[in-house]
Amino acid sequence: MQADGTAAAGAAKEPAREPEKDEAKGRIIAVCDPEVGYACRLMEYLRGRCAPAADIRVYSSLDKFRELTSPEDVALLIVAESEFRAEDVGKAAEEVLVLNESDSYLGEEIRNISKYQSMEIIVSTVFGLCPDEARLKAAAVRHGKPPVRIGVYSPLGRCLNTTFSITLGEILARSGEVLYLGFEPFSPVSAFLGRPFEGSITELLYFNDCARHKLPARLREIRISAGGVDLLPPAGSLSDLQDIRAEQWCSLLDSITKMTDYEYVILDLSDCVRGLMKILRECDEVYTITRTDRMSKAKLEEYERQLGECGYEDIRLKTRWTQLPVFDALPASAGQMSCGPLADYIRRMRT
Repeated sequence: MQADGTAAAGAAKEPAREPEKDEAKGRIIAVCDPEVGYACRLMEYLRGRCAPAADIRVYSSLDKFRELTSPEDVALLIVAESEFRAEDVGKAAEEVLVLNESDSYLGEEIRNISKYQSMEIIVSTVFGLCPDEARLKAAAVRHGKPPVRIGVYSPLGRCLNTTFSITLGEILARSGEVLYLGFEPFSPVSAFLGRPFEGSITELLYFNDCARHKLPARLREIRISAGGVDLLPPAGSLSDLQDIRAEQWCSLLDSITKMTDYEYVILDLSDCVRGLMKILRECDEVYTITRTDRMSKAKLEEYERQLGECGYEDIRLKTRWTQLPVFDALPASAGQMSCGPLADYIRRMRT
């Protein structure tokens, strides 16, 4: 990817180098803003999330942009409101996105977003205007080996499944990027985090089905990070969860594997998930929490028997049956789970 502006750190001191006209190669994403430091930061942010071949350039003025480019070469022009003129819509580029600096109404036909939104939101909007995966991809090619998929499931109720899953995630986050997906119908994770989620995992299923190239950007928008773990919001309701087919979950996991750079994906599973066994089969490791009382032992034995008789012996063989000790106290919120007796227990168990 060629460099068409100065690095963000130095942009405030000297203007960005304008690209030469004969450098044009393929479709350009142009950022045009006299506030060059901001433009260069946006360029670098986009470059960190686009396909390596994406041609992203910075221009300090609209006049300079017109001098050095032709409309047919430009897939998207991102232009500051101070440089924008309404007659430029449809003439300067295939798509135009205005960075609104005054919060004024620019008209229904003019796509615009507040310049002072988070970079994540601006980038997500950019992805929506560049649907061609050949031009713009949200980390559509992995840079490392596939993530380790870890399923946490027990047929027993109230056995610290979620606490175990998030604690495991925070421990693994010390060595790599971790994504947590919860599959409980009445998830405690929002209260555990102390703040609400925006959206739900069902949105990711929609993007995976209908606009797959936008999936990574939407994932970044709705995740909440705590203790080094990216947590996704659960399904909005029990009926939503029960309506989702196993094939949809498996397809989403496949997309996350191919389009993100997570090193671990933790699936906190429950009996409400359709096709539970198919999802467990997609996991590289499975943890099942056990108890020793008579009823729990009988239920676990029946679960293990059904795994063998129903053709899921592979799940049984990769399961680590884990009897947790009684803990006097556990951390009360996410971000603190890697300390304490449960975390110490998990570390010992994985060594």
